Amino acid sequence: MPYSEGKFCFPLEVKEIRKGDIIVVKPVSVKSLGIQFVLPSLSLISESCNRQIDSLIWIDGVKIHGNEEVIFDGGKIKVKGKIKIESAEFLPGYSLKKLLDDKEILINSPEINGIPIVSIENYPLIYIKRTNGELKIHVNSIHSTILELASLSLYYYISSEYSDEI
Repeated sequence: MPYSEGKFCFPLEVKEIRKGDIIVVKPVSVKSLGIQFVLPSLSLISESCNRQIDSLIWIDGVKIHGNEEVIFDGGKIKVKGKIKIESAEFLPGYSLKKLLDDKEILINSPEINGIPIVSIENYPLIYIKRTNGELKIHVNSIHSTILELASLSLYYYISSEYSDEI
């Protein structure tokens, strides 16, 4: 990934994700106001954030083009438990686990027709499904910014277009 600059937010500070924003996929060290920070996966580089980055940084991440689609299935079943990363190479899942372990989450269905990437108490939470020959990212829950960040970061792993360019 190329160098970038701008402002950053930690995952729980993100209010919205806009075209041109970059979702951090692999942790990165940044300097802001002379203080060194490590941005975990799911942090955001965006002009809508508050902390200025002092210099150019190398980022492994996903630049939002504006045409990405994450389908939120809704939620009607309350589930509370441990987050499980079904695909070990999905690094942002570990940040998601840290943030959502033992939190109550509404899921839509205990069964899905797709490949689970992240689950909660053996219920699929984030999954990929092939629809009309195209891979679609689904969240088996209601919309939340943290689930949207995690889902959009999947583009880094499923599309060379996103892992090659920022």
